[in-house]
This record gives sequence, C-alpha cells and structure tokens, in this order.
Amino acid sequence: NTLFLYAVPGLAVSGHNLVNLPIIRSVADLQGMLQMPDWGMIGSKAVWVTAIALTFITSLESLLSVEATDKLDVFKRRTPLDRELLGQGVANIASGLIGGLPVAAVI
Repeated sequence: NTLFLYAVPGLAVSGHNLVNLPIIRSVADLQGMLQMPDWGMIGSKAVWVTAIALTFITSLESLLSVEATDKLDVFKRRTPLDRELLGQGVANIASGLIGGLPVAAVI
C-alpha cells in the first residue's frame, strides 16, 4: 500500500480501510487483548454440532494434506498420522481457549 501511495495513488487503500495491528509492549498489554470464550453457550446444541463438524472437516483436510506431502517426499518418509491429529487437537483446544480460529494443516 505504501508503494501504491507513491506510484499509483488511485490503487492505494484509504486509512480507514487499513488493518491496524496493536503494538504489544508488555505482558499487561497482551493480557488486555486476549478474550476468554463465552462459556454460557457450552450447552447449546448448535455449538456442539458446529464443533463436531469442524473437527471432522479439519481432521480430514489435515490427513489429506499429510498424505499429499508424504507422496511428494523424495526420501519416502511417512508422517505419523496419530501424532498429526494429536497435535492438531491440542492446537485447536489452545486456540479455542483464547478465542482463535480452528487449526488445520494445509499445503
């Protein structure tokens, strides 16, 4: 965008449309930015249906990506699928606890 401002100003994105990332200078700043999930919806059927659907979709996507990358490996090494899914599960739990998006291995 900075290059566009000088070279082709008509293509530059205006200030109110730009993403402004916060600057974290201390642990207190980081803690102020993290949000915990709303636990009041934990019993909702819609939450569980969505969680289970995302679990199967991201697991399948990760396993397909692992298989594809294993076939591209010239040394014919095999990725342990159970460790891949365990790592993905731990990452999704951690991500969800801080309000993040689901994690999936993607090529």
